[in-house]
Amino acid sequence: MKEIPAPKKSSARIQYVVVFLFSLLLYSNTFNNDYNIDDDIVTAINPQIRKGFAAIPEILSSPYREMKGNTYGYRPVAKTTFAIEYQLFGKNPKASHVINALLYALACLITFRILRKLMKSYHPWIPLTAVLIFAAHPVHTEAVASLKNREEIISFILGMCSLSMIWSWFQNRKPIKLIGGILVFLLAVITKQSALSFILIIPLTVLFFSETSFDFLTNTKRRNLYLAIAGLFLYYAALFLKGLTPAIPGFILISVAVFSWQGTDQQKKFYRLSAIFGILFFVFAVLIRQRVIALDLPFNPIPYFAALIPFAGFAFRSRQLMVISSILVVLVLAGYLATTVPPKLLPEEIKTSVYYENPLFFDQSLNIQSAAGVKTLFSYLKLTIIPHPLGFYYGYNMVPFKGWADPIVIISLLLHLAMLAYAFLNFKRRSLIAYGTLFYFFGIILWANFILPINGIIAERLLFVASLGFAIAIPALLIERLSKSSPGKVLSPKAKNTFLIVSGIIILLFSIKTVNRNTAWKDRFTLFANDIEFLSESVKANEENGIRLMGEFYLNIQKHKNIKGVENNPREAIACFEKALTLFPEYKQAFNNIGAIYYEPLKDYAKAAEYFQKSVDIDSSNAVAWYNLACSYGKIKKDSLASHAFIEAIRQDKEKEQYQTGLVNHLKNINDSATVRYWYSKASEIIPANQTFKQNALK
Repeated sequence: MKEIPAPKKSSARIQYVVVFLFSLLLYSNTFNNDYNIDDDIVTAINPQIRKGFAAIPEILSSPYREMKGNTYGYRPVAKTTFAIEYQLFGKNPKASHVINALLYALACLITFRILRKLMKSYHPWIPLTAVLIFAAHPVHTEAVASLKNREEIISFILGMCSLSMIWSWFQNRKPIKLIGGILVFLLAVITKQSALSFILIIPLTVLFFSETSFDFLTNTKRRNLYLAIAGLFLYYAALFLKGLTPAIPGFILISVAVFSWQGTDQQKKFYRLSAIFGILFFVFAVLIRQRVIALDLPFNPIPYFAALIPFAGFAFRSRQLMVISSILVVLVLAGYLATTVPPKLLPEEIKTSVYYENPLFFDQSLNIQSAAGVKTLFSYLKLTIIPHPLGFYYGYNMVPFKGWADPIVIISLLLHLAMLAYAFLNFKRRSLIAYGTLFYFFGIILWANFILPINGIIAERLLFVASLGFAIAIPALLIERLSKSSPGKVLSPKAKNTFLIVSGIIILLFSIKTVNRNTAWKDRFTLFANDIEFLSESVKANEENGIRLMGEFYLNIQKHKNIKGVENNPREAIACFEKALTLFPEYKQAFNNIGAIYYEPLKDYAKAAEYFQKSVDIDSSNAVAWYNLACSYGKIKKDSLASHAFIEAIRQDKEKEQYQTGLVNHLKNINDSATVRYWYSKASEIIPANQTFKQNALK
């Protein structure tokens, strides 16, 4: 493909400056924002981060989050930046927001440089317009304005750098570039697993922009062979998922037999050698799984299947296709190591899944999960094209899952099949629309609830990578429609004006939405109050808004010593929690929250007891709810029920002295000595060795 003359160096420098300043300016109104939702995980609110430089070894050797008995994840990179930041600036949300915006501007600058390098043969307006659309896209506000999501920006930067380095290696074959690219990719994955999308995006990019011949896509014999191999892969993968491990060597042997059917003697030797090593790998894996070899590694078929992908290059007699396939294999293996090795070196991961985060944690039937995945894709596509309204958390029941009977699922399926069909049919002529479409699809498919349920069902931050594909496709589509022939043709003055107007309107509208959305991320209270209008069907959003209302209520009392202006907040908060219960009747925390409001400040203790009782009816192991129930019964003089509830609270949490003290004080208020002795003996059965309890009880 003939290259278009690049802009003059002075013009290129101006473009770089424009991209950086435009990206930074878009988020300059976040500089005075405060901490927000989930920022406690990584910012100066976290005691670990407040150790500064001294926290870094601990961050590198500990899980990402440890909270309320849950321990999960390994994402040390962004947390390390916050520890360094605290050492330099202390507890300073403004510094954190400035750094986030600078990192985002850097991400856009790097993206622009890479696009210019890749798209030398396309109209020079495409990379600049694409990166401006990407920079302005409102779905990025969650990643930039929310400090916790700095990991998305850093992960994206590293993923794009990995892409650039591997592309450079493909062109000049300098091993250092490939090694560096793989190492940077590993770093990207442990920064945030969103980088796993680059496993598909990097080979796609190399294949699309290289001089690789696409004859194999039109050769009927070879295409059918490729489809047969893909079919075997899917068939044996399905068998493996049912526990039939002998499917793997069967797949290897059949694949080798098919490949050996044609090709040179050298190729046939390669197939046979690969078959031997494939079988050895399989035997090794089985020995590990059966504990014959004492090596505690999870058995996963992905690396073994991935090792077979380069066979396609040999089968189609395409050296470049073989190399590109090998890149895919190496990335698969690197991603596999990055996601499986760290958990083996850390404490056991414990994560409690809850229904309101994603119902698919509890219902993974094929009908529901497959339909849910297709519907999730529709939600993401809608947010990409029309990013309004936006919300801080979606979850149940913002994207209702009804199976394949849902018309939106059918519409989404047809729409995405049409997009993919267009992309594949136009890939051979190297249409940037096709590339952008596949980039978008590969960027989001891992987070569409097909493979694993996603917390919150959908999340704007998960569109960070995919949105670049959309941003590329838009100017490519405009150029292609405005140009009579190839995208490289010089546009007429009228076509230029049309391009500038349309792309300018898109960038302007996105920019206005982004700047406005940044103000919603000012702090937690502002965010929850702003978003609840659009998230009325979200269980989590209703709960958070209820908490926000009560937070404002108590903050007003603390500051002004009165409730003027917030006197209705408790009733409004109850309405929020009641709404959450209409969406999810088994939500025990909502019952507990309502009970807490009736207890204090409304002082309706009977009503409080009613709601605390409902909470423990759902979860009898909830020590907090038992304790709250006991206090409520104590207030309305139901002494026996209060004593029983105190005992249950202690039974569920024997180490909590507050529960023991509460029981002691309650028993002291009961005049019937026989009753006191009875409940004291009950408590002593649970905590026989607790001297503090005995001493308090005997005072």
